[in-house]
Amino acid sequence: MQSIPLAMKTLLGVLVAQVLIILAGLLLLGWDLLGVPLAFGLPLGNFLAWTGMMTLAAIALMGSPSGRVWQMSAWIVLAMAIAWLPFSLVIFDHPTFSGTTSFWWSIWVYYSLAMIVVPLALLLFNGMVRLWWRFSNRRHLIGR
Repeated sequence: MQSIPLAMKTLLGVLVAQVLIILAGLLLLGWDLLGVPLAFGLPLGNFLAWTGMMTLAAIALMGSPSGRVWQMSAWIVLAMAIAWLPFSLVIFDHPTFSGTTSFWWSIWVYYSLAMIVVPLALLLFNGMVRLWWRFSNRRHLIGR
């Protein structure tokens, strides 16, 4: 049985910590990162959401089986997760993501939701494919 690589375990730990901070630290989430270079007054909650999306996409990339389609789809998801914050800053023109029309707000919400659902779906699908490969290889060996 294959063990989970240390880098993936580390990223999973980082993701769990980010989710726990977001769930528990409601007062801290509005704290501006003004002292951080290149943060532009970004609230801590938005920064944690962005890094969480990138972490989840990186885990999906590391968990994807070898193959052109699997790797390419995982790289696209990672690139879209990296682009979430710049895209948000462009459409909202303010780091707190407020004060825009409902059309752009809807686009942003669906994009944000996709950055959570798509990497999880990739991980689930990749896990199912790996189980199928493992099961089909064992069945083939038993039939000999």
